[in-house]
Amino acid sequence: MNQGANDNPDGLIPSLPCCRSLHDNFRFKLLIFMSIIFIDVADLISDWLLFKDVAVAEKGLVYGPPEDSIRLALLAFCIIGTQTIALELINLWRDIFRGNPWLDVELLSAIAVWLEDVPQIVINVIIIGCREEAISYFQLMKASVAVAGFKVPHNYIKGKYDDAKYFENVSVYFSHELFDLDSSLGRSTTNKNLLRLFDINDIRHGHGVDRIIKLEFDQSDIPTIQKFIIWENNITQELRAKECFSLDRTRKQITLGSNCTSYISTKSNQILFIFRFIQPNDLKLIFGDITYNINVKNNSSETCKPPDFEIRNDIIDYSEVTSAALHYYRTLDVSKRTYSLIHTSDNNSKFYNSKDLQDIEDVWKTGFVYCKSTGRLAPHRDNSIVVPCL
Repeated sequence: MNQGANDNPDGLIPSLPCCRSLHDNFRFKLLIFMSIIFIDVADLISDWLLFKDVAVAEKGLVYGPPEDSIRLALLAFCIIGTQTIALELINLWRDIFRGNPWLDVELLSAIAVWLEDVPQIVINVIIIGCREEAISYFQLMKASVAVAGFKVPHNYIKGKYDDAKYFENVSVYFSHELFDLDSSLGRSTTNKNLLRLFDINDIRHGHGVDRIIKLEFDQSDIPTIQKFIIWENNITQELRAKECFSLDRTRKQITLGSNCTSYISTKSNQILFIFRFIQPNDLKLIFGDITYNINVKNNSSETCKPPDFEIRNDIIDYSEVTSAALHYYRTLDVSKRTYSLIHTSDNNSKFYNSKDLQDIEDVWKTGFVYCKSTGRLAPHRDNSIVVPCL
């Protein structure tokens, strides 16, 4: 009996003769080999699915795609993994059916783990450090088993997102030379005035209705006192006058108006925005995105046309009078968030500026290591959105 055990060419549990008989059974060998193929292919598919999720990610609210270096590294190790798994399976086939593998099966398996799995685990630890979703949880699960000498397909576990952390009291703000109340202060970031357009959550939960904002102001090249009306649409797309005010650049004050619908009786200019929310799409756009288009009208008789000024995505990015900016900010004082301006009394108000707001770059710190946001810091322009003359 001992002699028979020692004669076992594979050394497979020589003390159990029944296992030797199974080991010599072709169907048993085929079952083992096919099972390993299934597990390795599932592992390979999980790696490529992860790369696909990372590769198709787009820039949107809060999140964008990982850095190019991470995506390229992930692609490289997916290719290496494909080659090592193919080599591992061929070597295993030679071991099971011919008894002469090129390399020791366990050694080659260990090499595959260190060349394929471990680098991907490191990459995914980097990714998950800046994210809250499960784009890399399954890789961590796989690692805990793979390092122990096994390989298993991943389970996709959906992550949970903290909407309040990113969007509570966050609004779209607009800055333009029209709002320069005191030209003697210069155009530094701290002196730039901003108009609050709308809360991000209003459009995120707006049932697919575009957000229309019309800024109407009376026609004059360099007015001493200039009147403004801010129009916005309701759920039925009807425009209503939300707020009106006059800007006195001589006295450097803003006075709130009444009866806003007829506040401007002379010819007027207008800046018209249409904002559109792009719905979330799994890992492609985790929180969705906001796009916009814009037209201007120089007086009541002309047709609308694209603006002659450039719109940047940060007030830091512009200093010329021929440019403007859209940007996301969090309002620090929630009580001030009702209107487009800060109402300082029943009759007076002031523009927002940097001391009233928290920049979105400081709000959107992602993951447990609080990484810098890779998403967009402002709505981005989409020229395909039709902006009518209203």
